[in-house]
Amino acid sequence: MKVVINLNDKVRVQLTPAGLAFVNSPANQAPFVPDSQGFIETEFWQLAATFAPLMYNGNPAPPFERMEVELVFRGRFPSF
Repeated sequence: MKVVINLNDKVRVQLTPAGLAFVNSPANQAPFVPDSQGFIETEFWQLAATFAPLMYNGNPAPPFERMEVELVFRGRFPSF
């Protein structure tokens, strides 16, 4: 099975304590406001650009729970 998404499609992630600390750091310029459960929603490209420094194999403090990214469906399918 092949899944194709567009870089502009909306995604959602649940931040870990390390991800929350990164979002709240002065170095972060992205306007993320996590909900009460620590989820943020943004375009895939923005997520990748913002969290790139934390997304590497073996990171002892990954930014997302289970390193999972959810696609967001709101009345239309993303660009599959």
